Amino acid sequence: MKKILTVCLKRLLPLVCVVYTLSGCIMVEAAVEIGGAVGEAVDAAKEPARAKKLAAERAQQYSQGGESPFTNPAEERLTRRTSTIAGGTPVDVSPYLVHRNSFTVTEDGIQHFRSALDFAEVYHDKNSTGFALNGFAMFEFDTAITFEADNQARQMNATAAVSAASQSKAKDYVKKYMQQYAARRLGLEPQAIKKFKIQFLKARKGKSQFGFRFDNVFVHNTKPGYVQFDVEVEYQKKKTPAFMGFKGKLKPELFSVFNQVYRSDFTTVEAAAIDVQGIIWKDARKKGFKETPLPIINFVKAASFTDK
Repeated sequence: MKKILTVCLKRLLPLVCVVYTLSGCIMVEAAVEIGGAVGEAVDAAKEPARAKKLAAERAQQYSQGGESPFTNPAEERLTRRTSTIAGGTPVDVSPYLVHRNSFTVTEDGIQHFRSALDFAEVYHDKNSTGFALNGFAMFEFDTAITFEADNQARQMNATAAVSAASQSKAKDYVKKYMQQYAARRLGLEPQAIKKFKIQFLKARKGKSQFGFRFDNVFVHNTKPGYVQFDVEVEYQKKKTPAFMGFKGKLKPELFSVFNQVYRSDFTTVEAAAIDVQGIIWKDARKKGFKETPLPIINFVKAASFTDK
């Protein structure tokens, strides 16, 4: 049974984005959980390509955020380029944007949506936007890992961030995943890892939820810190007018903009970037209406800070 599970996991662990150094400083990967794609009877274990394609199609529909009445690009409407955030290490979060028209401002100029995110299950029919009010949240764990490999006792500390429906499910998935991670880091087969044990030292849960799960698993060296985001947000503040069941024309005056600085206690920049977009979407709903589609975000600055 163990061997079958190992083979399945290996086949279902495609790399979406890998940034890897031999010292283990940074490694960003994506993993596909074994399970059926929601909304259609497709077994991901038997038809992984089909299940993944369906999930990607749904996620793409949601990331578009609905129609747009504007003819000019978002970066011509959201023009703030100077941030109030001082210090920190600037980071480019363009690979982790959810809306395809969002963008980031970096030292090298505007970076457009170029998502390295992979999507899995999707909740349906929760509200008119297709998002569930109680969906998947981001979880981050500081871990201490011990195991044996090549007849040697080994240990490592790592922080792992995943998207899951609950903390217990997130922990179960991280435990399975980190054994695979330890093997790959050493260039070994998973079965070469013996007496694997993982201790969860600290857990952090995101403040937002999405109606779809992000497949990515983000693994970094453990270090205390936080991430700040200075954003300019374009959102739909009023419903598209309707008359006798017919939808009216979407006009620019139905939209508005707000500016705000957010702080995430996640130490993993990727997880923090995903989570903050959910928080921004929640704030846009409060300022607009319940079914407000995903807002377009100008990340004027994103920076990570290390606690001293």
